[in-house]
Order: sequence, then C-alpha cells, then structure tokens
Amino acid sequence: APAADAPAPPSVPPVVEDATRITHEAWVELSRIHAALFDIGEANGEKEVAARKLLLDERTPLIERYNSCYEANEAFFAGTLSEAQLQEVVDGKSLDAVLHPRKSAETTLLRSLSELQLARKAKAAKAAITRCKNQLLYQQDTAANSENPLPDCPKRNAVETRLSARQAELSAIEEELSKRNL
Repeated sequence: APAADAPAPPSVPPVVEDATRITHEAWVELSRIHAALFDIGEANGEKEVAARKLLLDERTPLIERYNSCYEANEAFFAGTLSEAQLQEVVDGKSLDAVLHPRKSAETTLLRSLSELQLARKAKAAKAAITRCKNQLLYQQDTAANSENPLPDCPKRNAVETRLSARQAELSAIEEELSKRNL
C-alpha cells in the first residue's frame, strides 16, 4: 500500500490522453501498412506498383498526423505549447499551422496556384529582392555607378524588413516549385 504521506500523482489533462491515443492509433495503422508493403514484395509489375502506390498514398497523411500529435504532446510537456494549442492539434490542425498560422495560410495559397502563377510570383519576388538590395546599396531602385549605402535609419530598417519578407516568400515559392518537380 502506498504511504499515506506520498503525493498524489499529477493529473494529466484529457487532451494529453487524446493526443497519446491518436499517436498510438496512427502508429498501429502505419505498422499495418508497412507489413502490407512488405507482403507486396519488390516486384515492379503493374499490379504491385498500383497496390504499393495506394498504400503509400494512405500512409502519407498518417505520418503527418502521427508526427504532429507526437511533437505537440512533447511540446506541451516541455512547456512550449498550451493546452488549447494541443487541443487544436488533436482536433486535426497540423502543429505547424497552430504555431505559425500565417505561414500555413500562405502555404495553402501557394498550393492552390498554377505552375505559371507560381513562376510569375517567383519572378516578382526576385525583382523585389533586387530592388530592396539596390535601395540598401545605392538609395534607389536600380543599380548606379557608385555605391551610396543607405544610412542606419528607420527607412533602412523598413527596407531590410521588406527584404527578409520577400526572401522568405521566395524560398516558400521555390519549395513549392521543387515539390512539383519544376
């Protein structure tokens, strides 16, 4: 029997139990898919390739769900995620969307664009980056014969902020283009 003066075990919020349950269920389902992939074998016939593709397509969202819930649970216990944020992840949001809501919305927007629209956005972002760099080096939008750096002032801070935002936008666009193998 436990000692009378022993402290009671800490209570775990129900959301933590939900996240743990979801993580376990995803892991079990992933194990089933991996066993099925193993059973298909290494043959590359039309039937095997089609079956393998179906299983891999089924596996992708499970992996994302598993990783999101697991990392959210860990972040909750590390103190970097609130109980409400953990609940959002349990309810189906990705951990990245909970931690960075604006970035997630931008990524969704980029996924909805066509290849041509993405290419145009990339070109516009590159042009904006060049203009920002020229502002910093020459105090004008185009390059000049001699450098005339923008002094350390509020305008310089604004240009640097705009430059870093455009560079982040360009990297997100390039990441989406690489996902599409373009």
